[in-house]
Amino acid sequence: ESSVKHAYKHLNEMGWTPDIVEFGHFETEDEFIVPLAESIRPHLGADTHLLFSYHGLPISHVKRIDSSKKHCQKVANCCEIACDANALCYGRHCSETTQAVVEKLGLTNDQWSMSYQSRLGPVKWLEPATTSKVEELVKRGIKNIVVVAPAFLADGLETLEELDIELREDFIEMGGEELIVVKCLNDNDLWIDGLESLVKKRLHLNVA
Repeated sequence: ESSVKHAYKHLNEMGWTPDIVEFGHFETEDEFIVPLAESIRPHLGADTHLLFSYHGLPISHVKRIDSSKKHCQKVANCCEIACDANALCYGRHCSETTQAVVEKLGLTNDQWSMSYQSRLGPVKWLEPATTSKVEELVKRGIKNIVVVAPAFLADGLETLEELDIELREDFIEMGGEELIVVKCLNDNDLWIDGLESLVKKRLHLNVA
């Protein structure tokens, strides 16, 4: 939302008013879920645990979207309950993406977990933190973890360094054996086709 507002602000300063279509969210669209699930599938084994690590946000940011002021952080498992108050909630979208992928892969509840990374500062953030969740998994005796970061469509510092280097090092120090970080969708052929379809849907064009 802040990026969109920033873009409109600069366009206004430039005196330029082009036709703009805001793409919006697509957390459960098959065009996104199918390539995401298929990118994960080859890394899964009988003894692996899948960890969905999403980019974290401060709770104060998440609560802004709840116009009712009665749901976010006030109802148990608020992000897992679909209602008007959290229709645009980031936490809910993360939960729905996770559930859609879990269903597509046919995973049982003990085969996956969900967490949030990139926490900064003293304020309260979405939980659990990825590092804390990994530590918990190791204590449960889980030695092989596959990590996927669905909130990132392209690899960057948060995946290549924070997960693929720093988290792996922490995991090994904690007593883990193997941590695999699934590459982001990047230019995955299935995803590019899906993205084309999503764009055409948003523009109300015929999808071939």
